[in-house]
Amino acid sequence: MSRNLRRHTRIEFPGIVRLSWQVSGNVKFARGRCVDLSESGMRVEVPEAIEVRSYVTVSAEKIRLSANASVRHCVRNGGKFVVGLEFSTPLKSLAEMLEFLAASGSSSSRS
Repeated sequence: MSRNLRRHTRIEFPGIVRLSWQVSGNVKFARGRCVDLSESGMRVEVPEAIEVRSYVTVSAEKIRLSANASVRHCVRNGGKFVVGLEFSTPLKSLAEMLEFLAASGSSSSRS
C-alpha cells in the first residue's frame, strides 16, 4: 500500500474547464472535465495531449476559477488525456470553495 505524500486534500469536482496554452507560438484551446482539485492544482480530462512543463491558463466558470498552471503529467486514458496541473500560485481563496464542495456532497481523497 502506497503512502500519500500530497500536501493538500483533493476534492472531486466533475465540472467543465477551459484551457489555453501555446505550442510553437500558436495558441491552443481545449474544453475538458475537471476530475478533482485542491488548493495547489487540479486533474483534468481533455481531448488532446498537452506537453509536460507547458504553462496553461485554466478557467472553471461554475466555481469562478481562473488560474495559471504548469502541466506536471499527461497520460492517455482511452480516447482522452488525463492532465495533472499545478497552479503557479496556490489558491488561498480556494479553501472556502473546497469546504463548500465537500459539504455539498462531493467526496474527497488524498490520493
